[in-house]
Amino acid sequence: MASFRKYQTKDGAKWLYKIYTTIDPKTGKKKQTTKRGFKTKKEAQLHAAKAETELSNGTFIEDKNVMISTFLNDWLITYKKGKVRNHTYNLHKTAINKHIVPFFGSYKVFDITPSLCQKFVNHLLEEGYSENSVKNYTAPLKGALLKAVDLQLIQQTPFRGIVIAKSDTEDKKIKHLEGQEVNTFVQKLKDTEPHYFSLFFTLLHTGIRKGEALALRWDDIDLEEGTISIRHTFTYDYKNLDNLFAKPKTKASYRTIILADFLIQILKNHKLEQNKCKLKLGGLYHDLSLVFARENGLPYPKSTLQRAMTRILKKANVTNITIHGLRHTHAVLLLDAGYSMKEVQERLGHDSIQITSDIYAHISKEMNKKSLNKYEAFAKRNLL
Repeated sequence: MASFRKYQTKDGAKWLYKIYTTIDPKTGKKKQTTKRGFKTKKEAQLHAAKAETELSNGTFIEDKNVMISTFLNDWLITYKKGKVRNHTYNLHKTAINKHIVPFFGSYKVFDITPSLCQKFVNHLLEEGYSENSVKNYTAPLKGALLKAVDLQLIQQTPFRGIVIAKSDTEDKKIKHLEGQEVNTFVQKLKDTEPHYFSLFFTLLHTGIRKGEALALRWDDIDLEEGTISIRHTFTYDYKNLDNLFAKPKTKASYRTIILADFLIQILKNHKLEQNKCKLKLGGLYHDLSLVFARENGLPYPKSTLQRAMTRILKKANVTNITIHGLRHTHAVLLLDAGYSMKEVQERLGHDSIQITSDIYAHISKEMNKKSLNKYEAFAKRNLL
């Protein structure tokens, strides 16, 4: 229940109200908040009633001068934890702690301006981050500022109109292995990093996402029919082994992929080797039914795979790509083999053919040029 009191200032009489808000964890007593400066008792009563309503539905902000670092962490726990995938939550948390708070840490929410937000974006681009990375790193800030508007901490979000221009250092063309590089990579992979061979070989010859591959369980693979069914993606929640899997990225990501005969044999051999590890380790083996895992059955740590990939590429002396570049390489191989853009879209699990066309348009153009050159050579030999 709010209490009200009239008091005098040099500008005349004003009204204030006091309400009890939260429990102080140190003393166990109720904390009291006072708001001053109302011209009439009725005005004070209206604002007090609104504050009490916010208290009851959990949207009350005790300190309107809240620091952005505090507000971001409250936003993350209150509005995101348990409401988004663990992987998304962890991405937001990393962006807040690694990028946003170090830049904005000394600012209050209402001190953040559009100019400051643009400077933050420019700072990330100057650090060499790609456009997509910058979008990911600014997403928590953008979402939190929108919530600040809802909570009436600010009148409008300062993130409106912010431009995320492509970095000059960003390679506009997708990176993939070309021609003989594919064979060189596979041979070096087999010779120097055999434990990762089945995983990287599967990524190369299916085009599935890394998270989709790591979430594969043996029930998802039919080695007799030669298919892989994509039903989950991996969350990297190592603290909770019962919560390693999440829904795929989009509806189109749910798909069944037909495997080449040579890949089926690789996976059969991989399963035999995995069973040997189970017998060897006995009770020390963590049987999560994962197709691709460490020798003890546990998931790969997040950074381990890219480090292994980098080592292999360096030894093979081929184009330096990310693991996602194997997906691009597969798409290029499909197009080179005569697959239509629609067939590539369905195999990769893109939402629309437009997405596939946007990503691989320049590849398609290059192939058309090669085909035209072949036609011209044929015409000169046989028709002209």
